[in-house]
Amino acid sequence: MSNTVSGGFVACHYPSKQGPIGGLLWKTTATLVGTSLSIEPGNLVDGVVTDVWLDPGTLKATATIKGYMQDDGLSTPTYFLDYTVPNPAVETRAALNARLRVHGKLQIDIAGATAADTVVIYVFVDPHADTGVILGAATDGTYIGDIKFGESLPSGTALMGKVGIDQVTANANEVVVKSALPAGTAHIGETDTKDATLTVKGYRQITTLTSATPLTVPPGSTKALIIPMVQTVRWRDDGTNPTASVGMPLVPYAAVWYTGDLAAIKFIETVAGAKLNIAYYA
Repeated sequence: MSNTVSGGFVACHYPSKQGPIGGLLWKTTATLVGTSLSIEPGNLVDGVVTDVWLDPGTLKATATIKGYMQDDGLSTPTYFLDYTVPNPAVETRAALNARLRVHGKLQIDIAGATAADTVVIYVFVDPHADTGVILGAATDGTYIGDIKFGESLPSGTALMGKVGIDQVTANANEVVVKSALPAGTAHIGETDTKDATLTVKGYRQITTLTSATPLTVPPGSTKALIIPMVQTVRWRDDGTNPTASVGMPLVPYAAVWYTGDLAAIKFIETVAGAKLNIAYYA
C-alpha cells in the first residue's frame, strides 16, 4: 500500500468574526494500492482541530475514513474525523466529527476501499483556539492540573472557583448566585463561535481570473468570506489593478474575511486555473 501526501501542516489564514487569524492546514492526497491505508502528516501539531473538508474522489461507497491523534493514551481514540462515504460520493466541508484538542501527530485511517481509489482531505487546526473542547474519551478520570476529566462533581457541589450556584450560605470570600438563569440560557460568559448578527446576502464563484476581476456584489452586502481554490490569487483594493506578481497574495483554501470596499477589491490568478468562492453577508 502506498499514498501520495502533499506535505504536512502549513500556515494559512482561518476566518473568525474578528477577522482572519493564523491557523494550520494539512492537505493530503492519497491513492490506495490495497483496500486500506494509514496516512500521517510530516510534522507534529499543537492546537484544536476546527474543520475538515473532504473530497472522496473515487473512493468506494461505504468506505470509512477515521482521523485521530496518535498515542493519546486512550483505549478507544476520540475521532475528529469519522466519515462513511455515501452513495454517490460527494465533496463535503462538514466532515468534522468533533473539535479535538491535539498535541502530537495526527493519523487518518481509510478502510473498505478498492485499489486505485483516490481521496483528498483538508484538516484545519487553530493553535489559538479555546482549550475547552474534547480531549478524548475520558473513561479513566485522568487529572490535568486540578481538573479531573470523566468524573462528575460530588453530589451537592456546585462551586466553580469562588462562585456557588444554588449554594444556600456563603463561606468566607465566596459569592453565592441564587437566581436562576433566564429560560433558554445555556451559557455563562462568551461561548458563541458564530456572529449571530450576520445576515446572508448570497454566494458567488468566479472561475475566470486571467485578468484583474472585481466581485459581483449582492445588494446590501457589507462583508465577504473569500476562499480561493486550486491556485494562489492576488488582490488589491487601492484603485490599482493587481497583477500575477504584484498584489496581496492569498493561497488556495486560505479564508479571509473582507470588510473593506467590496466594489473596489479585484483579484487575479498567479497561475492558470484559480477559482474564487465568495459568501456575502451584512
